[in-house]
Amino acid sequence: MRRLCEVCAPKLLEPPNHCCPKCAARVAATFQEAECPWCREHGLRFDHAYALGNYADDLREAIIRLKHPNEDALSTALAETLCERYLAVWQDAGFDIVVPVPMHWWRRVRQGHNGPELTAASVARRLAIRDYPRLLKRRRLTKPQAGLSHPQRQDNVRNAFAVRAGYRVDGARVLLIDDILTSGATCSEAARTLKRAGAQRVDVAIFGRAQREGG
Repeated sequence: MRRLCEVCAPKLLEPPNHCCPKCAARVAATFQEAECPWCREHGLRFDHAYALGNYADDLREAIIRLKHPNEDALSTALAETLCERYLAVWQDAGFDIVVPVPMHWWRRVRQGHNGPELTAASVARRLAIRDYPRLLKRRRLTKPQAGLSHPQRQDNVRNAFAVRAGYRVDGARVLLIDDILTSGATCSEAARTLKRAGAQRVDVAIFGRAQREGG
């Protein structure tokens, strides 16, 4: 079981702060759930989001490293830290399966791996439930989301996902795994796909929560 060392952990992990329970955006201490502008403006289809911290500084650099091969140790350590923070909450939620946001096969061939799959496997082990790395598929090669406005991101991923033949999610409570959540367009579309296939609930777990309009 790999964990962040005593030197790295304080640099990567923020102290607990006030976050919107649905999208994990940082909000003021006086926040009321229905007032979150991110949820109101972006029409997110998932039910709840969990993040390690803000996508900035050392955590941002760590997440960028995960996009390269041979970073399994860092991926496992971050996943373990994510589990330590939210394990009790996730156990109470009673998730049935863990599903990573998929990468298109062509991009995976070029990159060599899909980071959320490693995270999903670690989380599923800690929760003692099944992870299904092939349940969702990308139906087409989408543009990178970076640099697109929020409406462009929504258009870019609209109908981009599908549940593979042979998988059933009727009534399932799904924990969906990705590395970053900014506008939430990708995770929202994946959640919409899962719910259309019959999932009862879809929550999202990410390492970094970025907060900038158009992200």
